[in-house]
Amino acid sequence: MTYEELLMMWKVRGMPGRVIDTTPNISKHRGDEIDAWLRECKAVCEYVIIDDLDAQNFNEPQLAHLVTVNPYNGLDGIAVMRSIGILGSHQP
Repeated sequence: MTYEELLMMWKVRGMPGRVIDTTPNISKHRGDEIDAWLRECKAVCEYVIIDDLDAQNFNEPQLAHLVTVNPYNGLDGIAVMRSIGILGSHQP
C-alpha cells in the first residue's frame, strides 16, 4: 500500500491520530525495510512495529518492538495494550 492509499484508508475509516510515513519497498525482508526507515529518520527513539507478518520476517533487534496482529482482524485491544507496553518499557 502506498503512503497516499494508507492516508485515504485512515481517513475513510475515521482512525484517530495521523500517519506520518511508510517504510520503503526495497526488500522482501520486512526487517530490512524497517531498518532503512529508522536509519533515514534519525529522530526516532521509541517505536513499535505492528505487522501481520511472522517474527521471522524481522531482524533480531526489532523483535522487542514487534506486535504481530491477525491479518484478517488487524489491530485489536490486546495488540494495543502490548504496543503501549512496549513504548512504556523504553522510557528513561
